[in-house]
Amino acid sequence: MKIKLYQLPMGNKKIFLSYAYIKEEMKEEIILSEYELVYDGEIEGSNLEDVFFAFNVNHPEGYTGRSMSVSDIVEINGTYYFCDAFGFKKLHF
Repeated sequence: MKIKLYQLPMGNKKIFLSYAYIKEEMKEEIILSEYELVYDGEIEGSNLEDVFFAFNVNHPEGYTGRSMSVSDIVEINGTYYFCDAFGFKKLHF
């Protein structure tokens, strides 16, 4: 499956925060331009849980980023998903 993985740089105030906290407590938006593209390639799998597994347990060859966590964004076929505290939230940019 072809995916892109985006992560907030260390020091960003939204890093590792849930979608609800960012939107409701901080009154902020999820802004893709704040993110860095850390992976653009193929992984084995067919769903978001497979992506999470790949970037936590079985990193793709050559990947040097941190393990996938809350606040990361996955792009699959032009659709964006926010890695939340439990599961994923589809984003609309």
